[in-house]
Amino acid sequence: MQIRLQNVLPSNIAEGPARQSDVWNANLTLQPGSRVLVNAPSGSGKTTFIHLLYGLKREFSGNYLLDNRSAVTMGRKDWAELRQIRFSVVFQDLRLFPRASGMENIRLKSELRPVTDQAGIREMAARLGMADKLNRPVDTLSQGERQRIAIIRAMCQPFDWLLLDEPFSHLDEANIRYARELMLERIEIQKAGFVLAGLGFDYGFATEKALHL
Repeated sequence: MQIRLQNVLPSNIAEGPARQSDVWNANLTLQPGSRVLVNAPSGSGKTTFIHLLYGLKREFSGNYLLDNRSAVTMGRKDWAELRQIRFSVVFQDLRLFPRASGMENIRLKSELRPVTDQAGIREMAARLGMADKLNRPVDTLSQGERQRIAIIRAMCQPFDWLLLDEPFSHLDEANIRYARELMLERIEIQKAGFVLAGLGFDYGFATEKALHL
């Protein structure tokens, strides 16, 4: 699925000082399968960009096209389908249900359009050191453990694009490596692209395109 932004400028970005950007108020095309790093300091719009791509940020000027269809014309049903089969995301704030278990959080998403069964989920959890934590309520887990639950959840659905908003902020080097390897495997299997929004590090993802906000 091709992504195109034509002079897009979110309302909250327009209210700030003008600046040069590869994304805002520019013409940007991301081809299917692209590996993209979005590089910007905190507070410059990385989360806004991820939310816009995922259809959560709707207040903007310009045009946002998905395979030449304007996102502005899409309704809730359209976006629900896109989020089940086209876009998967790891939010910066994770957006987990705190009183549900890790497994329940993962299955709430994975059962909509499953690409792996419960055994597959447990195998992913084992790779990320979470096998013994899946049945615990999320609000009893550390922030790094919650981040790994969110990563596993994102891997358990089909996607053309994986959207990552500072996905490793609470992980050490070893766990970043394990998570990266899992993500790259799933990206390869699904022949997908990804957008990694961070502070200038690609964490070994070998990104092909770097954008500055």
